[in-house]
Amino acid sequence: MPVYNGQGGLVINPSDDEDYPVSSIFSLATILGGYADGALKGMFITNNDYIVPPFNKFNNIPGPVENGSDYYPQYNKIWQVRSWEVLALIDDYNDNKKIDSKPSDHILSWPGRGNKYSKNYDGIIWPDRDLAPFYDQNKDGIYDPYSGDYPIPDPACPNKIPGDMNWSLYHGANANMEIQTLNFAFASDINPILNNTIFSTITIYNTNNNVKDAKFGIYFDFDLGCIKDDYIGSSSATNSVYVYNKTEIDLNPCVEPGAHYNAYREKSPMTSLTCLNRRMDGTIVYDKAANNAAATDPGSPLNFYNYISNRWLNNVNLTYGGNGYDLNSTNNTKYIYPSSPSNPSGWSMKTLGKDFIDPRGFMNFDLGTLNNGQSIRLDFAMTYHKADLTTDHFSRVDTMLSNISLIKDIAYECFDSEEHNEKCIGDCVWPGDTDHNGIVNNLDILNIGPALKSSGAKRELYADFWNPFYSDEWSKNTFQNLNYKHIDCNGSGSINQEDFNAVTNNFFSRNQTYSTWGGYNVEGNDLTFGDLEDSLKGGEEFELEMIFAKNNNFSLFGMAYSVEFDTTLLTLTDVVFEKRWLDKKSPPNFVLEKEKGKLHFGIVKNLGVNAIVHDVPLGILKFRVKDNFEGKYKTLLKYTNYEKIDADGRISELTASNKALVVANPITTIDKEFDGFLLYPNPTIEFVFIKSKEVYVKAELFDVLGVKYEFKVENNSFRAEDVPSGAYMARLTDENGVRRMHRLIVIK
Repeated sequence: MPVYNGQGGLVINPSDDEDYPVSSIFSLATILGGYADGALKGMFITNNDYIVPPFNKFNNIPGPVENGSDYYPQYNKIWQVRSWEVLALIDDYNDNKKIDSKPSDHILSWPGRGNKYSKNYDGIIWPDRDLAPFYDQNKDGIYDPYSGDYPIPDPACPNKIPGDMNWSLYHGANANMEIQTLNFAFASDINPILNNTIFSTITIYNTNNNVKDAKFGIYFDFDLGCIKDDYIGSSSATNSVYVYNKTEIDLNPCVEPGAHYNAYREKSPMTSLTCLNRRMDGTIVYDKAANNAAATDPGSPLNFYNYISNRWLNNVNLTYGGNGYDLNSTNNTKYIYPSSPSNPSGWSMKTLGKDFIDPRGFMNFDLGTLNNGQSIRLDFAMTYHKADLTTDHFSRVDTMLSNISLIKDIAYECFDSEEHNEKCIGDCVWPGDTDHNGIVNNLDILNIGPALKSSGAKRELYADFWNPFYSDEWSKNTFQNLNYKHIDCNGSGSINQEDFNAVTNNFFSRNQTYSTWGGYNVEGNDLTFGDLEDSLKGGEEFELEMIFAKNNNFSLFGMAYSVEFDTTLLTLTDVVFEKRWLDKKSPPNFVLEKEKGKLHFGIVKNLGVNAIVHDVPLGILKFRVKDNFEGKYKTLLKYTNYEKIDADGRISELTASNKALVVANPITTIDKEFDGFLLYPNPTIEFVFIKSKEVYVKAELFDVLGVKYEFKVENNSFRAEDVPSGAYMARLTDENGVRRMHRLIVIK
């Protein structure tokens, strides 16, 4: 099954070569434009840069259109759900028609209409309208997993559950238009086309009075392995654009100035992008590297609008033949390169006879007039087609085009997804969870070290994303009687460095079997902290050393542990983690992950025998005592969930002792007779207190660019947790609606 590479690419590994990823799509983007009240409005950004205010009127902002030009970081995410999470909820509901176990966090935070859990998970109250799709068990129109509701692409097909689905939305800063995107894919043992397709549903929502001459386009930048030998074609009969290579063997090596691209090592595949439910109204392709100002990357909103209207940047119509740009031709057309390369007299990039360095383009749709409140849905399929070895290279394009009809058929078929893929039950492999306790954490790297270079059965699907996979048993078990198949995280049949990556990539992932983190919590002196003053003041900074085996010699191959601290009193400013103490000849593998109030460490050797160590400095933790509290408190820094492993794979307990600190801040208790106003501490790191006789209920922080951050005030205090460093104007509203402005400095 194809997977995204996280940078806009669709990664395909037909050879399952873990060290040689090859992509067929580098980037896709949605473009929307039209005229409202005589002015061009739209959403024209093609890159995936981080969202940085301020926004111009054509910028895309994460979140619903109701947010206008305001940016709220909690919307800047992709909501994702896996099939195992959905199936676990369905099984839970079906046994007695109620939910007995807590659904996964991904299901509880899914942005279905009326989801009351979104506020707790994401700090979001969604608008009351249709958003991410779901199966509505009780037909009340409200998404509630505890009523048996679950995410699904098509609520009319409740058993058609993708292996993976994700949803996001964004809107134009001043366009009054919104685009929702749902991507999903199925793993199939019996249908290779389904197994190699990613489906995408695009929903356009308009809140303008009306938008005339509305156009929608998909910007595509295919990179089929090497970028230097790509040919692009379009097919109005199948509503598709597609990419194939100039020759049967991909260009290799593929080198450009300052860049190297992986090429396909087997006979060249193809990739198609198909609209399943709407007529494609045109296609246009240009070469970024060509010296043509009228046919290059768009640089303005009007440039984008011209392209999605099947016109060149200078408003010249697309013409038939050549590269589609001919000022002397009146033979206008809508579709560029519409012929199969197998047709010697047709118009294709093959018959053009000219190589493009980096071809890219637009797949376009005429939406007519968009009315206020109108939604339009477009369904797409991105499919990877392996080379048909029964025919010649260019005739394989014809095979691909004929197979697109099969994609359309299955896209709208209400099949049971379990009939297409063997459901793993029982002793499944969850990539990264090498100790098979239902969660991926720092303890999981320990099993990999002693098992390196072991080999066994290779899984049918080579992948390390968080999902249950069936695997044949290996011939070897750990001392904990766990089969080595669980340590082969990516299913390659060999335990190697890539399996460490699965732990890092899936860290914190958990399934329905999870109950405890793992490790030991035994008092003793194997893990200790260094000396430190027992009493510290607000605002004071300090360093604390972590020490192992101070009093005894220890023999070990690796170890893992966590450190916990109180975030209401302490801010972690830095971590220095020592690694070479375990193996000075070969750098060991290690992991360091952070979450609120916790640090998770793990380190393990790659080769050799146990290390003998004594009085090891593990690293240094750097803290700052917060100064936004009153009085004196005792707090603990403590080790938790620790264990070690030997070279033979035997896991055993460690012991640890905690560090007690007293922190004090001499802020005076608020005087009941105080009749003024004070916002403190100022500057602040996180917590903000309001000293006043009035009761405040809301705080709004505005930076110099006008970006707003909103908080609920409780007990005359709020937490500016996600606010960047800077100077802000704080607008505070009391319970009577009276507002007060005050300057606030935030330091992170």
